[in-house]
Amino acid sequence: MITLTKEQRIAIVQYRMENANYTLKEVESHMQNGFYNTAVNRMYYACYYAASAMLIAK
Repeated sequence: MITLTKEQRIAIVQYRMENANYTLKEVESHMQNGFYNTAVNRMYYACYYAASAMLIAK
């Protein structure tokens, strides 16, 4: 089992939340261009990044 330091956990959480926010920003442009499946995909991954960040945050 790998043990992360508090600083490592904070860095990973920040990185994954940044990914979630960046990914959500892509959704609007995909929707405007009619790429609905891709928009849903980006929303899914944004949720995945945020949920994985929260699991690491403890």
